[in-house]
Amino acid sequence: MQIQASTLYLLDERQRMVAVNEPDPPPAPRLFIGRTRAGQIWRFRHDLSTSLTEELETALRAEPVATDLTRPLACLDAVGAALTRHAPLTDTSAGPALRFPDDLLRGQHDVIHITPAHDAVVRDIFPILAHDLPWRQPCFAIVEDGRLASICYSARNSHVAAEVGVDTIPAYRGRGYAASVTTAWARAVRAEGRIPLYSTSWENTASQSVARKLGLVMYGEDLAFA
Repeated sequence: MQIQASTLYLLDERQRMVAVNEPDPPPAPRLFIGRTRAGQIWRFRHDLSTSLTEELETALRAEPVATDLTRPLACLDAVGAALTRHAPLTDTSAGPALRFPDDLLRGQHDVIHITPAHDAVVRDIFPILAHDLPWRQPCFAIVEDGRLASICYSARNSHVAAEVGVDTIPAYRGRGYAASVTTAWARAVRAEGRIPLYSTSWENTASQSVARKLGLVMYGEDLAFA
């Protein structure tokens, strides 16, 4: 989970979040919590006051170690109340953090490596992704009849790990394409000596379905409070 946090966010020397780890980085949430069955970690945004971080740490340190990661944090209300006293909550998110199995078989479909030099198939549909392709590597896609059908890329990148991002065009969903491009991406990340990471939200059932097809194993839960 330490690797997950340092891949999702840019951290300063105090391990405080400075920004989201993306090109033209958006602001970080005020609080990130990553919990596993071995315990939880948390990261504060760099500009939170000492009084607020101390109040949050008191609640978080009292949190029992989770045996069921699908159950809410016992301290969730206390954390939300402390943050709200500082400023209104503008966004919250939560969902499973998953790891890829040791053995990753090749996907069932032919995929192509999308490089910055060959971005035409991406540019019409995802112009921002096409612009960021040098940073989003590795990137793999399935193309049908010259049109992009599904694409997988690094949503977050660090020297240790990469976090997956995957999109399938609506007309091509339900064919297993997302699983194939994600497998190609994960194999490529591992070939670079890094760790492929997969996280999603509890509401994103389509993403969870892809994870099940790939045999991903839930090791934790990510929570973010903006």
